[in-house]
Amino acid sequence: MSDKDLLAEEGVYSVGRVFQKELKWIFRDQPKADHGIDAHVEVCNNGTPSGQLVAVQIKSGESFFKEYCEEGFIFRFGDWHHKYWLGHCLPVIIVLYNPVDDLIFWQKVNDETIKSTGKNWKVTIPYENLLKHNSGIDISQASVFTTGGYEKIDQFSYFRDVEIVHAEKVIAPLMNCIRNTKDEILVCAPYIDSDFLSILNVLSFSAKVKLVTSAGLQEHVESTIRYHDSNSKNFSIKINSHVHDRFVVIDKKFSFMSSRNFTQVFDRKSQNMELIFPATDEKTVNQYVTIFNMLWEESAAILDG
Repeated sequence: MSDKDLLAEEGVYSVGRVFQKELKWIFRDQPKADHGIDAHVEVCNNGTPSGQLVAVQIKSGESFFKEYCEEGFIFRFGDWHHKYWLGHCLPVIIVLYNPVDDLIFWQKVNDETIKSTGKNWKVTIPYENLLKHNSGIDISQASVFTTGGYEKIDQFSYFRDVEIVHAEKVIAPLMNCIRNTKDEILVCAPYIDSDFLSILNVLSFSAKVKLVTSAGLQEHVESTIRYHDSNSKNFSIKINSHVHDRFVVIDKKFSFMSSRNFTQVFDRKSQNMELIFPATDEKTVNQYVTIFNMLWEESAAILDG
């Protein structure tokens, strides 16, 4: 392992230690290849998981502290990360770890904090944003998912009488429908990733979750669930090599089929033409429930709640 890799691991460990020991929150590092997110943090209220998640990008080393201004340290990045972080299904924070003095600083990543340099992008990480035991309030506020006002409306009513819609136009209300599951969510998806599994895992603490996915993803699913410390009896996963459809049923009241895979959870930067087929009428929703139950009976369990 190179010195750079060792430093990166030290940074993840140090940041996780603050979140777990000082803030008493749940810290889940992402062991897969780094694509711009190193960990997920779940806000806890007096030890109780809240379901509020934050994606964390951690940068370790003295070099990240060499450029600064009156307000704080300057962190620069390119177009790829700009699109990825702003299009992420979770709110994102940047965290800088200094191995010399063991200090950690953070900043939200959004349209207000990011500035264009003409060629690339930068964000100022304030000196006062030192990660410590009293950082919880500010970070928990950052964890509230920006929904463009969709959280103030009846989600199912929003999709009533909508037959087909471009996926990128309804990402926020769809994610709200998923996050607001009350009793049960049924998910059929051949391709998934750790972000989507993390959301389902959080849901399982308050609702029943059933997922049918592709046989080729068994190792990925098992490792992700293990790293997410899924102990909920509400979370069940089955494998079926014949799964191709992508659909979700929420509380047996709302369903949608998607041409888009559930990876990077409906990321906004996709260049493909993707469609969503929502349904709120009882007959159509029940048809999806029937299809899911048939698949469920034909599939093999790998995580049985």
